Amino acid sequence: MYVDKLTAYFDIQVGYQFKYYPDLDVFLWTIEQTLAVLVLIIANFFRPYKWSYLAPFLVFSSQLALVWRDEEWILHEYFYLFTIIFMITIFVLIILAKFGFRQISKLLKKDKDESVEELVNFVVEVHNHHFASMIKTKMVIIKMM
Repeated sequence: MYVDKLTAYFDIQVGYQFKYYPDLDVFLWTIEQTLAVLVLIIANFFRPYKWSYLAPFLVFSSQLALVWRDEEWILHEYFYLFTIIFMITIFVLIILAKFGFRQISKLLKKDKDESVEELVNFVVEVHNHHFASMIKTKMVIIKMM
């Protein structure tokens, strides 16, 4: 994910002119972003452990922090602190959203179970009432004979 940072650090230059990209860094960054997402999608088909998503989470959230970096707003000394706080915030938001979805699904399931129970009770009551009326009718017929 950070090949473009390495080329800038080691001052690697290529004489090739990229048609749609101003320089090598932008070209490499675009390819890296595309390949990383494709690798994650392909890897997801192998059903990895949930904790294995931690590495892409850290990489992409730090990349997002780099994109949103503002040298005037965040002093260079505090950038790493900002990045760590940013990643923790995203992680906590994911956990809270997951907890909220779990609670909502429990409530919906409970309401669904109660609705099914009410429907079953109604059907049983109608069924019993129907048989009671049939028995009553047969008793009247038997008395008449």
